Amino acid sequence: MKQEMHETQNPARPRIAAALGVFDGVHLGHRRVLAHALAHGACHVVTFAADSMPHKRGKPVRYIYHDEQKRRLLTTCGADAVFALPFTELADLDGEAFCKQILKEQLQVDCVAVGEEFRFGRDAAFDVSHLRHFGEKLGFSVDVVRQVRDDNDIPVSSSHIRFLLESGQIEAANQLLGADYQILAHVVTGQQIGSTVLGIPTANQPFEPWQCIPHRGVYASFAEINDIWV
Repeated sequence: MKQEMHETQNPARPRIAAALGVFDGVHLGHRRVLAHALAHGACHVVTFAADSMPHKRGKPVRYIYHDEQKRRLLTTCGADAVFALPFTELADLDGEAFCKQILKEQLQVDCVAVGEEFRFGRDAAFDVSHLRHFGEKLGFSVDVVRQVRDDNDIPVSSSHIRFLLESGQIEAANQLLGADYQILAHVVTGQQIGSTVLGIPTANQPFEPWQCIPHRGVYASFAEINDIWV
């Protein structure tokens, strides 16, 4: 099985706790799961490479962040290692096989932290009750982390944040993300209308087909160029 692995801080701590999930956006709910994993030991995040899962339940997925942004944010939140697994190679594993082959045999986890709505295995047919059962059988504990809710008692979720971004509610999205929304992209040559017509040079950054696109508008922003914020 191919996988992308990024070690970050100190993977040599004796106990290993895995935080499981897609972690798109690394929002407040994800950060709570990470905090619980860190409380149990070295936090190894097990997630999926975005480009390997373009559809979810038969519908195209628009991701808030791509894998590099996600890895950076997970590292900032304290993850000791990030495993971005190819979804296509895991889609046919049933729940027990995933727990045995990936969590226990490959990662040798002692504890797993997940959100209340976490599902896994073939056709997402397995939930936290199955995870607890497999954990008892294979020798790891399971920490099920309660949802984070916003001021309107709506669960913080990646899908809700996508809705906020696509409807132009950036400040509301930022509150649930726990950080300012970011766009990471290469600058390309455009029609140069900004500099020639408006007298204000602009940076053209194309969106990827899989990327969640904010509502059309003009937004105040900061830019990081060569590790310098301007």
